[in-house]
Amino acid sequence: VTNSKEEPKEGTQRFCVYNLEGTCIQQVDVSMGNSPISSMTIKDTTLYAAAPRFQKGQVLYAIDLLTWEVTEVAILAEKEEDAFYRIENILWLEEYLYILGWIDASNTTVWMSDPGNNKILGRISILEEDAQIEVLDVDSPVEILLTKENTLLIHHYNEESGYGFLEYTPKEETVKEVGFKSIRVIGENFCLCEDGYLFRKIDTEALYYGTLDGIEAQIVTDTSTLWNKKIIYQNGFAFYYDYQEMMVERVKIAGAIKENQEIRLLINHVDAARMYGAGYKMIRKEVDRDTFSLKVLAQDTDFDLYLLSSIHSNAYNLKKNGAFYPLNDIPAVEQYLDACFPYVREIATNEDGDIWMIPIKINIPILMYDKVYCKLQGVDFSKMNFLDFLSFTERAELEDAEKIALGQITSEFFDQYFRVEDSFDTELFREYAKQLKSLYHTTGEDIYPDKYLNEILPEFYYEYLATSEDCLMFWDEIEQWELEETLGVIEVPKIAEELNNVGTCYFFAVNPQSDNLETTLTYLSDLCTYLMTVKNSFLLADATTYTDTPFLQQCYELYKNGTLYFAVDEEVYDSVFTKYLKGEIELEEMIEEAERRLEIYKKE
Repeated sequence: VTNSKEEPKEGTQRFCVYNLEGTCIQQVDVSMGNSPISSMTIKDTTLYAAAPRFQKGQVLYAIDLLTWEVTEVAILAEKEEDAFYRIENILWLEEYLYILGWIDASNTTVWMSDPGNNKILGRISILEEDAQIEVLDVDSPVEILLTKENTLLIHHYNEESGYGFLEYTPKEETVKEVGFKSIRVIGENFCLCEDGYLFRKIDTEALYYGTLDGIEAQIVTDTSTLWNKKIIYQNGFAFYYDYQEMMVERVKIAGAIKENQEIRLLINHVDAARMYGAGYKMIRKEVDRDTFSLKVLAQDTDFDLYLLSSIHSNAYNLKKNGAFYPLNDIPAVEQYLDACFPYVREIATNEDGDIWMIPIKINIPILMYDKVYCKLQGVDFSKMNFLDFLSFTERAELEDAEKIALGQITSEFFDQYFRVEDSFDTELFREYAKQLKSLYHTTGEDIYPDKYLNEILPEFYYEYLATSEDCLMFWDEIEQWELEETLGVIEVPKIAEELNNVGTCYFFAVNPQSDNLETTLTYLSDLCTYLMTVKNSFLLADATTYTDTPFLQQCYELYKNGTLYFAVDEEVYDSVFTKYLKGEIELEEMIEEAERRLEIYKKE
């Protein structure tokens, strides 16, 4: 990701130099190759990079980082059948570049089913002219990294003993086995870190710290978008590229490495947010809603934390029934909540003043639109209430009607409605129900299409009112950096003027009967310390922690004027309201049945 909106010129590669604060301090377009760089490494002030070049195959380039002058050093492969046409990693050691790549580029996915993975390890001298690649005799290398002792650590596979580590010493040209052995690959994308290494673990798709003694510590969970992307460790931080969010993410590693201590999470919903592992081994225990409730009521001791959203009915029950360990005296918890928006602290504190949970993510729906286009069409969302918004949506000429996010609009209505009413038997509900039914018949769309609930950033959901020649429509794909000049951000119109922007919250709460309580509380202290450093979190009140762009600053203002709530479970009204929308029952019958369910829900 660059801070330039211009695309690199054809036949060039763009290099961006960042400081450790995440600011781009230099940007250079360099003429080399015609496809993205496959791997690169640095020796002193020279960057060595491999990239495909038309009619020359895979080429090794040397780039002077002072002048950005480019020199072709060697042709690593001339055609797809050659070794190293597909390169996985390049490392510099002594006077050699060590190259890890595939023998057969036509079958680069073979490693997924074959432990041998078809990779080979070679080296080429950077001091000799016309140097040739020398293939090293190493069993099925998986990944390579440098050590502090200027040796090469090779994670590899052996048919007899399984996966393990080899240490290659270039001066003596010797190879010896080091560390533990395993029956399966422990991960890939290694980089050196402190006295161990960082790697992505295949089975969990998480970022881990490991040592040759077999110690594992989970740093970040659910980094599924880290797949096949390199990790870099520098000055206490790990950097990796998240291709889904299309940004480089930074995680503080120093002080976050715990030796294989486990934290067990009880989860009853699959859309749990990504978590910072703080060096602990995060173990998920995903169960259905009934099992979740039973384990809480039984006060089971085999889990440490609850991970929930305030949109789930179990969330309020945890608070109401006191099924949590108070966190007031845990280091960094008070400081973290003080740094959050006041309404975030409010939801984390019960009527007795006990801190009963740690918020880790909030979602507030926002409306994004093309300012120029909507002005030309005479559309002013700031003057609309929610009923006006529904009427506007119905009137809009829609050439692509399935893109109307009726499910999100309906969910937003119920979220707002239960902030001002506690019954379905109101004129307000009747008025909106009739308008939603009219909109349903206009679009002919089912009522809860979850696929329309999309994310532009990890921290909030969005809908985007796009530009089209003759229609207004919701768009489910957006590239923020291309549209920011005309992009407007506004709160979703309200059913009542006094309502703030209504949102929900993911949070941790501690099982008071955990048999791992001391470690769990230390983890939460570490987590709160980390959360206070996160940029663009939409939790922290300090505006300087948000990227200084019009788009994010507008989003910040909307989140600042927010409120969080415990939602009425959709099971109370979902099915019966859908029947009404489809014309299977009349409105009064729908209200009577939903009201009956609501009364049972309140008693439970």
